[in-house]
Amino acid sequence: MATETTKIPFVEGSAPATPAANRSVIYVKTDGLFYSKDDAGVETLMSGGGGANPQFTTIELGHASDTTIARASAGNLTVEGNALYRAGGTDVALADGGTGASLTDPNADRIMFWDDSAGAVTWLTPGTNLTITTTTIDAAGGSTPSGTLVEVDYVEFTSGVTITATTEATANTVVTANALSADGSTKYAIEFYAEYVLAPSSVSIFLCLYDGSSSIGIVGQIGNGVLVIGPMMFVRRLTPSNASHTYSVRAYVGSGSGTVNGGAGGSGNPIPGYIRIVKITS
Repeated sequence: MATETTKIPFVEGSAPATPAANRSVIYVKTDGLFYSKDDAGVETLMSGGGGANPQFTTIELGHASDTTIARASAGNLTVEGNALYRAGGTDVALADGGTGASLTDPNADRIMFWDDSAGAVTWLTPGTNLTITTTTIDAAGGSTPSGTLVEVDYVEFTSGVTITATTEATANTVVTANALSADGSTKYAIEFYAEYVLAPSSVSIFLCLYDGSSSIGIVGQIGNGVLVIGPMMFVRRLTPSNASHTYSVRAYVGSGSGTVNGGAGGSGNPIPGYIRIVKITS
């Protein structure tokens, strides 16, 4: 009779009692898997079964107990009891850098935000007058409070302008604003400032507001060699016609020469003079 020397038969059964000190036992349980038990009574799975689908209750990765990988449910694993996140699995919590929510494609441009009343991350839908285009949010239909002044142009002059013209029609230009496209109904204010205005001796100097090449009126007159010290200012409120308008401040004298002054600013120097156009909302 032949003797088998390469096989050790095991009988399936229940787990044995804890072995004596300094001993371990190996056995096969009724599930067909090999186990070992040490003298402390700790049972360890030694095999994953046969065939192409071995099974393990847990896996101790790289250490006897501090990195235990286990099956939580179908398709879900845990490490030390903490879920491993996967596509289609448990929502990634906020504390772990996720949203904590199962979001779906809104099929429109939306903003992800935290809804504190619901205690959840969700999609924010733009309200009335707000639109999202690619990466830009646009607002429309808003209004500016009545009476608000909105600056639309500002031009400075930083040195004195000598005035020698002697008629309004030939007045010397002090400063010119950029062209304004008006709609015929919007109101504007034209504002002017100079550090000082000096008239020639015994005659007057006149400041005029021009629209294009035409004067629309004299806005200031200083006479008889008078030096106006301190800010020389005027404001003219008007409603330009539906056209392009180029406003300027010009000056002329009775005879001789005068000065309309502005500076570059800085310590000890006059600040710039300017013409400014503001829109008046109503």
